Amino acid sequence: MNSRLKMILRLVFIFIFSFLVLEFIAYPIANGDPIANYCFSHALVMGEIPYKDFNLISTPLYTFIMSIGLLVFDNYLIFILEQSILITILFYFLFKMYDEKTWFILLSMALPLFYPFSATYNFLCLFFIILIVYFEKNYPDKDYLIGLLIGLASLSKHTTGLFLLIPLIIIYYKDLKKLLKRFIGILIPVLIFLIYLIITKSLFNFIDLSFLGLFDFAGNNTNLKNVYLYLILLVSILLFSLIIKNKNKKYNYYFLVIITICIPLFDLIHFSLLFVSFIIVLLDNIKIKNNLYITSIIVLILFSSLYFICINTRDALFYKDVNHFNYMYNLKYDYLMNKKTFNYFDRYKDRNNIILSSHTMMYDITRDNNINYFDVLLYGNSGYNGTKKLIRKMNKEKNLYIIVDMNKYEESINNKKSQYDTKVIDYVLNNYKLIEEEGIFRVYYKK
Repeated sequence: MNSRLKMILRLVFIFIFSFLVLEFIAYPIANGDPIANYCFSHALVMGEIPYKDFNLISTPLYTFIMSIGLLVFDNYLIFILEQSILITILFYFLFKMYDEKTWFILLSMALPLFYPFSATYNFLCLFFIILIVYFEKNYPDKDYLIGLLIGLASLSKHTTGLFLLIPLIIIYYKDLKKLLKRFIGILIPVLIFLIYLIITKSLFNFIDLSFLGLFDFAGNNTNLKNVYLYLILLVSILLFSLIIKNKNKKYNYYFLVIITICIPLFDLIHFSLLFVSFIIVLLDNIKIKNNLYITSIIVLILFSSLYFICINTRDALFYKDVNHFNYMYNLKYDYLMNKKTFNYFDRYKDRNNIILSSHTMMYDITRDNNINYFDVLLYGNSGYNGTKKLIRKMNKEKNLYIIVDMNKYEESINNKKSQYDTKVIDYVLNNYKLIEEEGIFRVYYKK
């Protein structure tokens, strides 16, 4: 088999496997960050402005990239197809670098409950870091391109991408001419983004949400008492040791930046990306016998099949009659709950309303409502002093109906790890008039 055909077959497998994971296997996690990221791309297609109209808290490259396909067909199916394409492109470069060893990287993405496949800006940041390593390893003279990739990584997730300047300077501090070329490459996307912020009059909102809001985010969401913190520390030490031990492979320094992705949440989702990075660096420094490649593929298939069988012992179905989610596969219980909830929200669709619920984002997408700051009601997602900011927004409204999901509220009150901003709901419960109570919902009124 010639190398070109071999690569094509590999990539076809990766695309199909990624799509099946995102559509059928990873649906228990689809209700979180992937839906939020689809929401932001959907809002962009609707003509809304990031930071100004809705509370995007990171740099917006992933939102813009994933909105391209939605311009043709605004549906969650297109969103996961686009993510599958990105994963396939990523594996093209991984196969070019590590050949058969790449199957172990795929396995490392499957083992932590498939979280590294998730359609989020964290994935895109890892995507660009791997591309940076590829060009550093194979084409180190392409300075402008590598600088451009660092700039794009920064526009994927600024709190991680900006730290890429550290390994860049450490590697090339003696070659100022090379550094200058790379900084020029970095500035190209950054300046374009800055011009966009100025034109859309959203520069201050961006600074507030993406920088000042970090104080609220870290203060309310940092969790130092969980097992993943220790796993992150352990893997970080192992990763650092591997890189220092192999000083001739300085391009791997960039992977150390992935550690910042884990801060401050220290959870499985973010740890999984660090774990993948560690496996990549490990594979770059060890030799593996050929028969283990077959073993890894068998284990991958068995693991995936087993996981698929396990999760499908529960009822699941397609959201056939839910606008923008017609092809989404999820638990029947969630589907029925969404339908029931959406019907209740529809009672107030013709009135000035705010919905405080974990269902708000999906509801607004299905009804083509504008996405706003209340769709993602999480600590640190509304800028500096975000809770007070949201309360002021409510107080400025007149004839306002506020629907409160008491189930989500009570669940978050009892869960110390919850990121849900219950303080906003506390204010509603204590200051506005209760006019209706049905099931898990309460409706409050503000004149």
